[in-house]
Amino acid sequence: MLYRALITLAIAAITSPMMGQGVQWGVGTDPTMWLSGWHHVQVGAQLHPELSLVGGAGWMQAQGGLLGSAMNQRPANFDEAFSGNFGVRLHPSPKEGGRIQGLLGLDYSFEVFNENVTIAPEADAGAPFGLRQYSRNELRLLAGGRIKVADRMSLSVHMGVGYSTNAEALPIQTNLGRRAGAKLLGMELLFWI
Repeated sequence: MLYRALITLAIAAITSPMMGQGVQWGVGTDPTMWLSGWHHVQVGAQLHPELSLVGGAGWMQAQGGLLGSAMNQRPANFDEAFSGNFGVRLHPSPKEGGRIQGLLGLDYSFEVFNENVTIAPEADAGAPFGLRQYSRNELRLLAGGRIKVADRMSLSVHMGVGYSTNAEALPIQTNLGRRAGAKLLGMELLFWI
């Protein structure tokens, strides 16, 4: 899935100069993911002053983060997790070159949680084990804003509503005792190159 996002980003970057516009690249992260325990990186491509693409990837080892699963539900027990996202952002602005812009977007993301399991709890350390995997796919509509924090840095804050599917359902009893839903809040802190 992440390969599709990267290929789409590459195609957009190649075709954008052909439309008379240069692509401005950005590198950054989603601070809400770090607060939830993820190590997260994002790449952005500003194709037009009012259009950008964002792709990201994250990873996590076991439980962690200041807010834990408060920002987004996850299984109560897991050993490692991976995530990815790809989105299109529209940045309507009342005037060109303004410091504050609106944000409307569409975002696809996935998360995979891996848990190592043994065949029997009383088995010795040499016993064979398996891997239990929980995954979630989300498609969200976003609304928010983007502010130019510094000359080459922007911060976007958005709320999203969407649809979340579980290829292998997360356990009913997660950290907060409720079923998993789509991620509500997100941020993008990008340094533009």
